[in-house]
Amino acid sequence: MKRILLSIVSVAMATAMMAQTFDHEVTQPASGGNTADGGPQRVSNVTSVAGVPLVRLNNGVMMPRFGFGTQIQSMETGSTRQELNETVRGTVLAALQSGYRHLDAAMFYYNERGAG
Repeated sequence: MKRILLSIVSVAMATAMMAQTFDHEVTQPASGGNTADGGPQRVSNVTSVAGVPLVRLNNGVMMPRFGFGTQIQSMETGSTRQELNETVRGTVLAALQSGYRHLDAAMFYYNERGAG
């Protein structure tokens, strides 16, 4: 439980610092929205949650600017994978309850069960 709380506090502090210094502005939508099927913008129904700003990607899809990283390198050894997945599951649940909608995950983090 301590690890989960520490992870959440660390992410919250990093997010607050980035929010104060990030100067990127959303640009005009990329081409492709006028296609017969509506393009990628048609399926991008992401809305801002908990005040997290969105950025428009080159294909027109909206994405939250701040993501929650799920890697815990110190727990990636074979003997601690179950504990790793349990820890990541708790932190991802807390992040989603706090308003995060952008999760950074990768196969090589060995925590797919926990993040999923």
